[in-house]
Amino acid sequence: MTTECLIRVLLAEDESVSSNFLLHLFKIGLIMNITAKPKNHLKTRIALMLEKCSSQDLLVRNSTTVFDVDIVVQVVEAYVSLASNNPKSRMFVVGRLVDEYLALIARDENLVSRSLDSLVNALPKEARFCDDNLYRYIDMYLKEHPDLTEEERRSICRKIKYHNLSQEARSHALKKIGCQITSGHYLFFLNRSI
Repeated sequence: MTTECLIRVLLAEDESVSSNFLLHLFKIGLIMNITAKPKNHLKTRIALMLEKCSSQDLLVRNSTTVFDVDIVVQVVEAYVSLASNNPKSRMFVVGRLVDEYLALIARDENLVSRSLDSLVNALPKEARFCDDNLYRYIDMYLKEHPDLTEEERRSICRKIKYHNLSQEARSHALKKIGCQITSGHYLFFLNRSI
């Protein structure tokens, strides 16, 4: 049975398989370079399952990094596209899911900043009530990746909006600035708008 046939069979049965299985199948489809129609159907089906997923469901192994973030980015972007036309969508649920996923992947020493950047950019601002979790996971990522260039650090830190942090997170960040002002980890505060 070809990958495309398997996708067609699975798409016919609602909730017959897990989102993690479908993500793995999506990855195989990308590797096998299947045609656009079954690939897009599969991506849409996974996107429609995101509101019920756990962060563990999104974990798919990769050859170069521990986790394949790029396929998760594609599915999140598909969800955002679908959600923009659906008033019943719960974007904040997917925002929380993505933040939980970030917690799982932030310590992957092979995770490139481009993939992290793409994942954060995949969600609109309204997907998060605040940036506290995002701040926490970016902080973890920066600690795990000391060899990032200054521009990569700045680019990542620009994702956090100072006015979207709780008072507790702001205080924590300001304390870090006091002892790490030269490290460049928290340069986003230099351009903050309060």
